[in-house]
Amino acid sequence: MAPTLYCGIRFLTTTLLYDDPDHVDRVTSTIGSPAFTPDDHALLEGLESYEATLCRCSFPRDLAWHSDMDGWFEADEYVCHACTAQAGRQVAYTVVRNTRPTTDPVPAFVLGVTTTRPD
Repeated sequence: MAPTLYCGIRFLTTTLLYDDPDHVDRVTSTIGSPAFTPDDHALLEGLESYEATLCRCSFPRDLAWHSDMDGWFEADEYVCHACTAQAGRQVAYTVVRNTRPTTDPVPAFVLGVTTTRPD
């Protein structure tokens, strides 16, 4: 679905055409609004560009991979009782959060310089 339709910014419309002079009360054709507009394409390209900056953990790579962030992420586990009932076994999900204070900004990220190599 187009983002502008999903967000309710615009709605699909259909214009009825009455082009037959002998039957002015009959619809001869219709013109529908486009499924995707240029704004929709721009929004989807922006989302794609943003998602390309993320690690698999959903944090931005320049934050998640930064060597100065070592020790600043904490993880909590939560049991989902609905998934547990469906799976017939306990299902838990891990939620990771950044605990670095906003008063201590992370230096600029440089791939290969401010990253930590795995042991």
